[in-house]
Amino acid sequence: DKATRPLTDDELVSVLWNLIGGGLDTTTSLTSLALHHLDAHPDQRRRLIDDPELLGPATEEFLRYFSVNETLTRTVTCDADLGGQRLRRGDHLMLSWLSANRDARVFERPDEVVLDRDVNPHLAFGVGPHRCIGLHMARTMFQVLVRRVLARLPDYAVDREATQFYAGNPELNGVVRMPATFTPGRPTGPAERPF
Repeated sequence: DKATRPLTDDELVSVLWNLIGGGLDTTTSLTSLALHHLDAHPDQRRRLIDDPELLGPATEEFLRYFSVNETLTRTVTCDADLGGQRLRRGDHLMLSWLSANRDARVFERPDEVVLDRDVNPHLAFGVGPHRCIGLHMARTMFQVLVRRVLARLPDYAVDREATQFYAGNPELNGVVRMPATFTPGRPTGPAERPF
């Protein structure tokens, strides 16, 4: 029975490839976009440096605001009506996570980064059975990276003119190149825990 048998080596490799391949670019992009944002908003950067516990809700807010996976497509499996639109079996449907995560009916001040937003039902990882399998790994990797940058390079400055964002990709939001400068020195901020 497929539901109860152990996974084959090929199936395990496929799952691991999805975790690594799907999580590497998206998590790197989320981190770069957040650091780019914090470069332009030094008050928010200072808040995260001064209050490291704020990184938890801030992570969810950056996920909501940037929605690295902007869209997802699905094939309609049976005729249905959706929001007054007739969908037929075989039609292709594009879901916009970016639009959903900026819905003013759900989020107060949807076009602003609110680091301490306490209710944040974002859809950055999808929803239901297609929810991202690597969501916990992505959150952890993002928090480790941002925590380390803010502790070790708190004065980093992004070269905004040399920064290049993904161009023409309707599915992913991210950064191709983001040079930065910083003052070398000893780590500042809270004591770092090894991971």
